[in-house]
Amino acid sequence: PLAGDAHLPHTFQGDFEIFCHHQNRSGGKLYQGLVLANPGNTPVTVRIGASASTNTAEGWWTDMPFFKVLKGLLSHITSGPGDRSASEILRGHREVKAETVTIPPGQTIVLHSKAFGVFNELTTQFRLNADGPVHAAVVMDRQTVTPERAVQMLLEDRKSTRLNSS
Repeated sequence: PLAGDAHLPHTFQGDFEIFCHHQNRSGGKLYQGLVLANPGNTPVTVRIGASASTNTAEGWWTDMPFFKVLKGLLSHITSGPGDRSASEILRGHREVKAETVTIPPGQTIVLHSKAFGVFNELTTQFRLNADGPVHAAVVMDRQTVTPERAVQMLLEDRKSTRLNSS
């Protein structure tokens, strides 16, 4: 289902992780979608482990030296979206409340979608386990990423992020 060069040309099965970091310099709000597809003929269950998705506004920047000392005491203070996402992963946080999702044969799902504003960054990391083969993609759009929109974008064989004009 995820044909072309717009996705990782790899089939995941068993334990795997997805990590992505994007900077929004588009001039408007963007939506990131984490897409999973089942290329097989039987349902695939994906177990969702620790996961986090943090944008710049959520991952407070703390460059001042005294925060390094306090950081252990004030563990909610981080030095950006990557640091906060990593901290949440280590604490076992789950961005998606469901423990598992089942993908029907030949179907595509959006596991996670999140908006982030212009001049913001978004760091997303998911620890997953699939009991069968799955394909994965991360897509960006100017509207909420739905399974139908993700498939449309991927089938257009986009090699770089293109934005919907609506």
